[in-house]
Amino acid sequence: MVSFLTFAFLSCKNSRNEIGKAILKMQARHVSIPFDKMSCWINDSIQEYRPWEKAELKLVVYTDSDACSQCTFKKMYLWKDFVNLERKYNGQFYIFFIIQSGSNSTYSLVSNLHHTELNHPIYIDSTNAFTKRNPHIPSESIFHVFLLDKRDSVILVGNPLFNYQIEDMLRGKVDEILKEKIMQKNSNRI
Repeated sequence: MVSFLTFAFLSCKNSRNEIGKAILKMQARHVSIPFDKMSCWINDSIQEYRPWEKAELKLVVYTDSDACSQCTFKKMYLWKDFVNLERKYNGQFYIFFIIQSGSNSTYSLVSNLHHTELNHPIYIDSTNAFTKRNPHIPSESIFHVFLLDKRDSVILVGNPLFNYQIEDMLRGKVDEILKEKIMQKNSNRI
């Protein structure tokens, strides 16, 4: 079942309708993640082994070139609690970050990775491949955090860091889907 995002902070009905339409547009198409077109870093090392690319569920945190990359790096520590969820699900759920470099050089971004305070996968998209492959993702940053299933279909849209409703929905959806997978695996063993 597809979860829909509600924004409690928006009071205008038109705004909610527009947000709903944008989410439906995102959910109507798969997200294409061009892993092969982006460099993947953890701290100051390029990652060749990338198990998160095949996870059952992926939380994508996307920062386009209009946003402040260094600001994004400095705030990554805020994701620590959600990163801990990865351990709970033993490789079935991962969070990764996609940073579109835009006018920033890849070298400039990589040299600032030490600001992240988070030992986690960060994809540097220096060719705008993610945006080119996903024109159905709106440019507004409120749509740049989303949960994908194994087929890269959008399940949930919204940033759980600053919205407890989104956090509860995210945790609930991850629990629901992955507990179901675990039960299926256990029943197949019998």
